[in-house]
Amino acid sequence: MAVNAIRIPSTESPHAHEEKSEFGLADRTWLESMYRKYGRRSLWVGSHIDAHIPDVDAEQLIDPAWLDYHSSQQRPQVPPTHPVNFTRRIACDLSEGVGRDSTCIVVVDDWGVLEVVLGSSMGLPEAAETIHRLTTKWNVPHDKISFDKLGIGRNFPNHLARWGITMAIPYAGEGRPQDPSSFVNLRTEAGWKLRNRLDTTLPVFAPAASSPASCCGPRPPRAIPQRGFYFCSGDYYVRLVEELRPLTYSLVGRKTKLMPKDEWAIILGHSPDVADALIQSMILA
Repeated sequence: MAVNAIRIPSTESPHAHEEKSEFGLADRTWLESMYRKYGRRSLWVGSHIDAHIPDVDAEQLIDPAWLDYHSSQQRPQVPPTHPVNFTRRIACDLSEGVGRDSTCIVVVDDWGVLEVVLGSSMGLPEAAETIHRLTTKWNVPHDKISFDKLGIGRNFPNHLARWGITMAIPYAGEGRPQDPSSFVNLRTEAGWKLRNRLDTTLPVFAPAASSPASCCGPRPPRAIPQRGFYFCSGDYYVRLVEELRPLTYSLVGRKTKLMPKDEWAIILGHSPDVADALIQSMILA
């Protein structure tokens, strides 16, 4: 018996232009949510919405043009009471300092990178002391601190405790993501959050405005350009761009998966410490 596979894009759904399909077909609400989640030109959208057979196995996670754009933007000054100041967090990628491997500590908020401390000779005591200093300087709550808990990180809570930090969040990249139906592990989910935050083509949606009494129902959310992601100055930035350039993602069924860290490190010739710390910072975003 002959079988002929016909590929039909989800955009050809009879309800693609309706806000909600009563039969569970692809509708405008679902399509827009997938575009926001994965990006219109992502592998996932190409295969699961546009019905294209991918001609590549993997795709670059972060477009270098996005980094060029964001690095050219100057962060605006805001008063101490501005809401963005209450989104600060610290992520620490620990290293044993072998070769070009370094411990990297980043201070990040919802608008970008505030400070980066990178050192190949930074042991656990020095890393804990640095986190304490940065916590005080940037007024970061202790439950907004994360650290890589595997390997030498198993003993790190003891060093943090000496500085009164007992609520830091242990991070394992292979851990369970918040959305296990979409991502194979926590590292991939965090990496995808970073991608979406840097994607200059991805709009954000303002809350729907209330409609006048004469109108039927609320107005739809309004698409507005995404705010820039600002990078503080420092030597770390060159290394960040170098580390992110070869990082790719692929699809495992309907799930997204980042390139394994050991493969990434082999390509670079060292551990991707800066990029890994920045990705880790997204778990508390």
